[in-house]
Amino acid sequence: MAAKRNPRKYCQRLSTSFTDNQYPFTLQSHKADRFFEGNRVIITDSQCVFKWPEGLREFQLHCIPKILNNNDVFAITATGDRKSALFAIPPLVHLEISQNRNEYPNFNIRIREKPVGIVVTPTKGLANNIVKQLAKDFNITGFAYTAENPTKKKRKAGINIINEITSCQFQVVCVDPEHLREWEWYLIAASPFFHQNVIFACAEEGHIIDEWGLDFRPLFQHIGSFFRGHLPSNISVFSITVTMQPGEPLRSVCSTLGLSGTRFHLNAGRIARDLTKLGQRVIFITSSELTKIKKIAEAADEILVTSISKLKPSIDPAKVVFFSETFCYVACGNQIYTNPPLETSLLDCIAAGCLVPCDLCCCRYSIPEDPYSESRGKKKARKKANELKKKELEEVKISLTDYASQLYLEEKSCSSRLCTCSAYFPQSLADKLSKNLLKITTCDSLDAILTSSSWPFINSQGIKLFQLILSLQQKIKHAWKSKTKLQSKKAHTYLESSDIKMSSTSEIDIAPSSISVPSKH
Repeated sequence: MAAKRNPRKYCQRLSTSFTDNQYPFTLQSHKADRFFEGNRVIITDSQCVFKWPEGLREFQLHCIPKILNNNDVFAITATGDRKSALFAIPPLVHLEISQNRNEYPNFNIRIREKPVGIVVTPTKGLANNIVKQLAKDFNITGFAYTAENPTKKKRKAGINIINEITSCQFQVVCVDPEHLREWEWYLIAASPFFHQNVIFACAEEGHIIDEWGLDFRPLFQHIGSFFRGHLPSNISVFSITVTMQPGEPLRSVCSTLGLSGTRFHLNAGRIARDLTKLGQRVIFITSSELTKIKKIAEAADEILVTSISKLKPSIDPAKVVFFSETFCYVACGNQIYTNPPLETSLLDCIAAGCLVPCDLCCCRYSIPEDPYSESRGKKKARKKANELKKKELEEVKISLTDYASQLYLEEKSCSSRLCTCSAYFPQSLADKLSKNLLKITTCDSLDAILTSSSWPFINSQGIKLFQLILSLQQKIKHAWKSKTKLQSKKAHTYLESSDIKMSSTSEIDIAPSSISVPSKH
């Protein structure tokens, strides 16, 4: 049995106020410090709630209200953007309001007393990580319904995992597509209590639906049909991914999940996370790919996705259209994505008031090269190190230990003293020589170190020790030189094979291998 939690320990008391009719909820804390424009969800003391001192990020502030409003969302966000908030905040909000209904009289979305969300993951490792992260950051009870976890639960006396899920003992349940098609999950979805309390269904790593669902793991294609056919129609269905190709791949995933209509919101993020700074996107492409794109474009009747698709090219038709563009890259990207509003999104950068124009617009309007980017200046030359690395230091100490043994054999026959080997070449002297190895350039510099250590064998062993030090220096410097040559050779080989070159923002020719494209209008 999952332990009950007190959401007040993690969520401060919330109160409601409404600012528009587009989204029927707004939550605001008594000590609110973070706001949504129009529709806000503010949870105070973010260090306690999220363990994130800086609070929610931009894409979270856009997506979470829509999920709470039962809208469908497709979020394309970077790795490390803390997407677990999209799983965690909705259950926390439902728990808080369900336990304090009198304080939220105007909240007009049906609140679940035991909210639960479903997250479909491609791998069991990702499912287990999500459950652990939710417990660590939010104290949310989750369960990873993977191949081994249900079996482990069954082995424990009195544990029935199906009953625990249908009685909503877990706020988040992660499951893979294969288990989603088994009879147990049809029983879970048909349970009246579970059906009443489920608040969202999420497809994690949404791009895999199109990539894996065709041949590798065809059950990915049935995620959407399970969501739409067996779960309540008024819940939020959303997907999260790091990368998503425009055009047909995006349309295919949206079609599979049933993401369409006025309740669907595509959130593709920004190039620059800091809203106060201008962001510019640089797209890298090999010259060989550009050659293929040029041939495909010449063979097509029109440079349109539909026309190029008829040729069945090896390259994504949307990619061919984009890299064949001669007017405005931003407008072309907006057309491929069908970004609204069309009255401005299809205009070129200058007409649309874009602060950072693309390469094509910069050249057409004679805009100076990249006036917004700050120069980093020349990279400072790395200072030559006089200290050895750990591995080199160990090798030097081994050589000095061997020398100490040889010294002992040579000098003990000439001495009447009965001393141990370490007395002839103390460890303190060996450490001092190792530390200053690259600084010893003359016999005088070596003698200064030996004299400071009161070493009695300077006259008989000084020259021999100096020769040993010189040989160690040459060996180390030769290793450094060989490593530098190898790195340069690898870098040169990579550039030749990939043929990638950086272009400036003022170039108009599509032949260069990189193209600067700002975010959408």
